Amino acid sequence: MAHYATSHKGLVIEFDETAQLFKQDSFLKVDYNIARVKYNPDGCDQREKVELFAKRKSQDWQYEQEYRLIVDLDHTHRQVIDGQAMFFMDVKPAFLKSVTIGLRASEATRSEIMSLTDKAPLNHLHIFQIQVDPNEFKLHRIRIK
Repeated sequence: MAHYATSHKGLVIEFDETAQLFKQDSFLKVDYNIARVKYNPDGCDQREKVELFAKRKSQDWQYEQEYRLIVDLDHTHRQVIDGQAMFFMDVKPAFLKSVTIGLRASEATRSEIMSLTDKAPLNHLHIFQIQVDPNEFKLHRIRIK
């Protein structure tokens, strides 16, 4: 969680793996491998090559057990943030399962998450908080809602 939640100051969103979004061919299990994939995006429209490039990652990250979703940009909306084009896809609230609040998340972040999940369409989400074990070098994910 520390890699993706700003040293435990952020949050992690859990998706429902049974949702239709994750039952399509473009939802790929990451292939952890020592070899890089050579890929030139100019003029290459072969889906197999794009998928192999998108799902390959160093074996050093194997513990993450990741999946990746390839989405056609026609199904996204473009925003320019700090001068850089970014592409976003809407995610249905039903695709979400839980939110885990980081150990060092601010009270403002925690309050906003609690407020957003008090009412539809997010009131079905389980909310967890990371807490430090008082006796061991462990972290616990405790359900708070």
